[in-house]
Parts: sequence; structure tokens; C-alpha cells
Amino acid sequence: LMFVDYPDLSEKYAIDRAARLVSLSIRDAQVKAMAIKEDSQNQFPAYGAHFNKGNKKLILIFSDSVTSGNTCKGTAPENCRYESGIDSIVESRAFPTTATISNLCGNLKSNPPSGNKKECNLQSITATFLRPTPTTFLKAIDSKGNNRDFQDIEIVLDLPSKTRKQQKIIGITESGQIFIEDSRGVNY
Repeated sequence: LMFVDYPDLSEKYAIDRAARLVSLSIRDAQVKAMAIKEDSQNQFPAYGAHFNKGNKKLILIFSDSVTSGNTCKGTAPENCRYESGIDSIVESRAFPTTATISNLCGNLKSNPPSGNKKECNLQSITATFLRPTPTTFLKAIDSKGNNRDFQDIEIVLDLPSKTRKQQKIIGITESGQIFIEDSRGVNY
């Protein structure tokens, strides 16, 4: 039995549903990376999940192009990110609620070396997975348009609320661990 007429309960359900969609989309990309077959060139293409602040309600699951010559490889990880028009979109998913991506952050959970600090307001982030481990590559484009690597990345979701701010943080670490947490009033 669900009481959707109660604003707080309805809003909590909506933000929880959006957070689960984000985490399951990242997990689906991990599974696709592990479950694929070799292509005709005896390679395993990488799969990933891409988030962009320019499209606050869309998640892209993609396959890294193996025809461009710039494929994601453990020995050459500089390309392990989504490239529009080059990589194949396997699936696009939109939030079924009014929740939106309010911020994209990196290194909020890790204790990075001094040269790679905690940062928010990233333009886009990509979590890419490569067989056989799967190796996890966490890439972002920062506010200045530079490509960056992170030890963890976070997607901050907001839900417009009449009573109080509803916010969830979904993140992934380099080890492939996915987490969901409440923001507890912290603004990112």
C-alpha cells in the first residue's frame, strides 16, 4: 500500500526511483563489459555510462568504438570515455520522475593526491568498464573543457519539492563499487 497523496512520501519515492535508475544503469554497463564476445579483431570493446549536465534527465549506455583506432585499452586508457558521434549508444534512459542531475562531481569520497582535488560543476562524467577485470575508468570534462581522471565520481540528483529539498548522491569508485546516499543537507 502506497500513500502517493502525501507530498513527502511521494517525493521521497520519486528521488529514490531516479537514484536506482542511475545506479542500475552504471551496473548494466559493468555487466555488458563482462558479458561481451570478442569482435572480429579479437578485442573486447569497453562499455560505459555517460552523464552530461547539458541533458539533466538522460543517461547514455555506450559501447566504445573499435573502428576508430582510439579504443579503450588498459595500456592506453586516454580514450576510455564517451565520444559523441564515434561511440555507439547501446541505450538511452530518461528519468521517469521530475528528478534531474543537479551536479557532477569527482573525488568526493577518495583522498586523492594533492594534484587531483575534490571538484564539482563538471560538464560531463563517464564510467567505462573494460574486460577482463573489469577495469574501471572514471573520466570527466571539467568546467574549462579539460579531460580529467578521477578516483571516484558522483552524480547529484535533485527533486523539486514543496516541503524540503530532496537530494541523492550516486557514485562509483575506481574499484567499481556503486553507492547511493542522501546528501543530508550538504549542497554540491
